[in-house]
Amino acid sequence: MAQPRLVYLYHPDNQDFCNDLLRYLSILKENNKIKDWSRKEVLAGQTIDKEVEYEIDKSDIVVVLLSVAFISDNDCKHQFLYAKKYFDANKKYLIPIILDACPWQDFYGMNKLKVLPNNNMPISMQAFKDGALSEIYEEIKKVSEEISKCFALRPDFLSEISKTEFHSQASERIDINDIFIFPNVIKQVDLTSEILIETPLQILQGGKVIICGEERSGKSKLCTHLLTSLIKEGRPVLLIDLNNILNKKASSEIFRHCYESQYVGSYDIWSQKDEKIIIFDNLSPHGKCLDHLGEARKIFDKIIITTSLDDYTSFFSDDMRLTDFTSLSIKQFTHAKQEKLIKKWLTVTRTHFDEDTGYSEIDKIENNINSIIIDNKILPRYPFFILTILQSYEAFMPKDLKITAYGHCYYVLILAHIRKSGINNDDDSINFCFNFAQHLAFEIHSLNSAGIAIDQYQYDAFVNKYKEKYIVNKAILNRLVGCNGLIKTCNGFIKFNLAYSYYYFLGQYLAANHKSCNQLIVDLVSKSRFRNNSLTLIFTIHHSQTYDILNEVLTYTICAIDDVIPAKLDKEETDVFDELLKSIPAQLSSNENIEIEREQQRNIRDIIESNASEDSTESELDEDHFLGSIYQCHKNIEILSQLLKNKSGSLEITTIREIIETICDAGLRLAKILLTDRQKLEDIVGFIQRQYKMSDKFDPNKQQSIQLSEIRKNVLFNIFVWVMGNIEKIVSSISKPELKEIIEALAREKNTPAYDIISYFYFLDTLSNFDHSARERLFEIVEKYPVPKSFFINKIISIRTQWYFKTHSAKEPIKQAVYSKLDIGNSRKKFLHPV
Repeated sequence: MAQPRLVYLYHPDNQDFCNDLLRYLSILKENNKIKDWSRKEVLAGQTIDKEVEYEIDKSDIVVVLLSVAFISDNDCKHQFLYAKKYFDANKKYLIPIILDACPWQDFYGMNKLKVLPNNNMPISMQAFKDGALSEIYEEIKKVSEEISKCFALRPDFLSEISKTEFHSQASERIDINDIFIFPNVIKQVDLTSEILIETPLQILQGGKVIICGEERSGKSKLCTHLLTSLIKEGRPVLLIDLNNILNKKASSEIFRHCYESQYVGSYDIWSQKDEKIIIFDNLSPHGKCLDHLGEARKIFDKIIITTSLDDYTSFFSDDMRLTDFTSLSIKQFTHAKQEKLIKKWLTVTRTHFDEDTGYSEIDKIENNINSIIIDNKILPRYPFFILTILQSYEAFMPKDLKITAYGHCYYVLILAHIRKSGINNDDDSINFCFNFAQHLAFEIHSLNSAGIAIDQYQYDAFVNKYKEKYIVNKAILNRLVGCNGLIKTCNGFIKFNLAYSYYYFLGQYLAANHKSCNQLIVDLVSKSRFRNNSLTLIFTIHHSQTYDILNEVLTYTICAIDDVIPAKLDKEETDVFDELLKSIPAQLSSNENIEIEREQQRNIRDIIESNASEDSTESELDEDHFLGSIYQCHKNIEILSQLLKNKSGSLEITTIREIIETICDAGLRLAKILLTDRQKLEDIVGFIQRQYKMSDKFDPNKQQSIQLSEIRKNVLFNIFVWVMGNIEKIVSSISKPELKEIIEALAREKNTPAYDIISYFYFLDTLSNFDHSARERLFEIVEKYPVPKSFFINKIISIRTQWYFKTHSAKEPIKQAVYSKLDIGNSRKKFLHPV
């Protein structure tokens, strides 16, 4: 049984009475009711105060022997105040015992506590001293028995598992409960369907469950959340990190020891409870992990295990000892959950969440995060990475997010891997790691440019070649390559633990060796339509100290589909959409709740990301020059966007303007590809109808005029989506608030509807609050493009503005004025957004 821990606080002059009390309570010790400690156990040479504080931290009961000597001694006062602070914070038992006559009632709020003896008479003044001691014995016995039945988590254990590695300027420590968002836990039903698990109780329904997740996917924090949530539900649950017992012999005593380190209360009583649950974190193929699992089956009714996805795939997916386990997996955060995490972070790191400006601030932070995650292509959208970016941005941009922390985020993540692998954080060790990683990334690219891995033979050859040029610290190298290091072995292949590390170090190598790698870089730019090349270029330009690579990308972007002129989106180009846009109601329907609207918007982003087609193969793009040029344009816009968002602080204004203009014109050339006049539109419709007649889906009973009308609507809709999709791509690529003056000046100079739309959309996306000045900005563009002359422009301005109000707060009079100007009704009920 785990005995409640009892500490005596007393003045040395009262040692004799303490000895008497120890003798009376000895029967409690013999019966395993308590385990006590007093200052006489402090060894020679130890600091008394530190030892006393250490024992108080571990204690469940603090007995204070009050006397004139105690309350007048500074050291005793210090010890008491430390115990009282601990008592107040953790709701432990603080038991005062009055030894002799003294003004104890005025001693730091002591009069609010129940003291012993029960009659408040000092023991030294009582005729029958043993009777008082017997009374104290019974009271402490009651407290001990109460503690044995409470099964509460020890505060020090709860504090330890609740820690996160994150902090902010407003809070020195951020606990997991402050920022926890339940992860995307998925149960795969079959090849095409899956079930989303959203609560701890849903996880428990499996009885025996193994949860798989990638590195840093949040497995351990999910375990902490499961533990605390199930305890609140009154469930008997135990959490064990298998890393801590890897090499220990499996036995039931392991569970007893873990329980006693986690809980206050009797393990023997606790173990009699029904439906006991054990959570094993970090299952690995090492040590005696599965032996501990076998022992747990004898005691626990429900078992939850977490393990890495690599270990599960390589070692456990076919293990007969796990055949009765339901397999769940942790997927990346959705955009909606990412927003919830950002909002929680802002709540913790700000004094309050301002609804008028808060949603716009979230939008800006989201853009910064997404520019680093790059649509899940570089960093997985897991809480750890999102929070690392948030922390980095706050450290660099405490006021208005004006300084980029792009490179710093990756650097911080890489250092975290290095530290986690046990490598010292000194300059020599870090320099070795970075240099080795740069050369390895380049070697991987040289041997396998289409992938990010090499086999063991190729790796060994590389290491031998590296040793000929550089001094190798074997101990550091062994730590660098492993499950916690930068580099890992997976199914016989060597690769970087996460993709961002590979691209970070490859870009660093190419930037540092720009001259000798010039032809390779030119080839990357010429084939930037391929994913690996575009991502490599993003990081190379980030590390580069020259404009050479940037100029190459600009040139190739300008030349891509250069036989197509940028769209102007004037009446001549857009009047084909009039019929389509007239079918859209003047006022967008709304469920009248901003939070729901924003969540739906982010769900759409998830769908777009999941449905995004993979890059075409190199042979396909090389065979079709026009298709290749379109891909080249798209990828170069992404590259230039990354550069614009993350290096604009070090670029000249003229260069920034050139980048913005190149992005806009490239996007408008893409938009122009499908824009056509009415005659060509009818030709396309006629062609599709002829193809339709020859297909199995042809319905001969449907009138030809109806067929043509439906085909025309579908063609127009897809052209419209293509055009507006490219406009939105342009806007998202340049949506950095600091670029406002440059973008507005460029729009005035170009003076086309297309540039005015881009400028207004940019204005909305970077707006802090739709106030009176924003209203005037809208009025200007609406008056410039009145309905009779510019129906297309007016309509999409109206749609985009309404969408802003659906997802952001604004003052009611402002919204009324805007809706009136857009001629979509002025009923207050129509556009009121209660939050």
